[in-house]
Amino acid sequence: MAKRLGIIIVSAIIFQNPAILSGQTRIEISGRYAPQMNFALPLFENRGAEGERLAPELTNVLLGDLFLSGFFIPLENKKFIAEAEAADLRTGKINLAEWASLGAEILVKGSYFVSGGRISIECRAIIVSEGNQFYGKKYSGDLNRRREIIHTIADEIVFALTGEKGLARTKIAFVSARGGEKKVHIMDASGGDWRRINSGPGFALNPDWSPDGKALVYTSYSSGLPWVFWDNLSGKRRRVISSRPGLNAFPAVSPDGRWVALTLSRDGNNEIYKMRPDGTDLRRLTRSRGNDCSPAWSPDGQRIAFTSDRRGSPQIYVMDAEGKNLLRLTRGSYNSSPAWSPRGNLIAYSSLIGGNFEICVIDPTSGEVTRLTRNRFDDEDPSWAPDGRHLVYTSRQGGRSNLFVLDILIREPLQITTASECFSPAWGP
Repeated sequence: MAKRLGIIIVSAIIFQNPAILSGQTRIEISGRYAPQMNFALPLFENRGAEGERLAPELTNVLLGDLFLSGFFIPLENKKFIAEAEAADLRTGKINLAEWASLGAEILVKGSYFVSGGRISIECRAIIVSEGNQFYGKKYSGDLNRRREIIHTIADEIVFALTGEKGLARTKIAFVSARGGEKKVHIMDASGGDWRRINSGPGFALNPDWSPDGKALVYTSYSSGLPWVFWDNLSGKRRRVISSRPGLNAFPAVSPDGRWVALTLSRDGNNEIYKMRPDGTDLRRLTRSRGNDCSPAWSPDGQRIAFTSDRRGSPQIYVMDAEGKNLLRLTRGSYNSSPAWSPRGNLIAYSSLIGGNFEICVIDPTSGEVTRLTRNRFDDEDPSWAPDGRHLVYTSRQGGRSNLFVLDILIREPLQITTASECFSPAWGP
């Protein structure tokens, strides 16, 4: 969810040095090609008398954001990076040959100034082999919004180099039992800056985002019963949109925001319905003797994937948005929790393989299946990032459920939470 910068102000391009500004540079990318470039990020330079302790925080947030994008691999030798940066500061010049010798393809440098509860942050990024600065800006804002500024810088660096939108300003909603009771939380895509949603008493489950990122839907037991709520995050207002008899669960908002698909048990067993966001115009979409749940919209809003055990074991099915043209997609012993890629070409899901659950993707047109995770832990609840390249999912390791991010092109999981019992993630727009 990209938040507005509000009072954060961006200056014109800074560091106008003709020796390193040589025009726009952008690397070529495609859906099957995942270029990764080694980057060096020295400790942010503090240019004032205040905020000395902020340097590691700002540096680490930017490092994590760039690494999360999948395009950058950070150099790990902090000692050599610090020595090269110290030499640059002594001479007032960037020794590109020295940075190249360290293996840096991209050099990112930042500085900041704190005064009176406000912070100014400058950052520039250079392609070392060319001496070409492809990014340079200055931001100012309230000190307590410094992470937001860094997220903005990270996304702009990614876009300037690749033409792809970054993920740093997006948010992930999820459920955590931190504090003892299962509640919906929101955090940065890299796992920081947690915020608990006030869903009332009782636990809350299965969050999903509105298309504009301004609201969440989820199931809450604040009344003692499983009801679906629509929560306007900015206005701190929430309202019940489904309180039918029995189960009201697994809400999923359509891409155009006009419908909410959900599971209801009002007619005796779990079926998929859709309704308007205000709870009106309820329409039943499935009719089976089994359990139908976990609806997931296609990005064009024309189809819905869901889980059903109508033929014995849980499997992934697809139907159109009116409940017609039903198609079974998966085979095997147990497949659940579908999530449709924003690009429309893949559906991620959890599959029982060799005694534990793994994350797989299936092409809904060809039926081709690709297994993404391979470990002895249960991996479940996949949710796509807006780029259609990254997934967040739940993995139960060491007796705890935590959230991991996976780049489907690189397939090296990155753990983003360490608290007990984090699950059911939903990546925001």
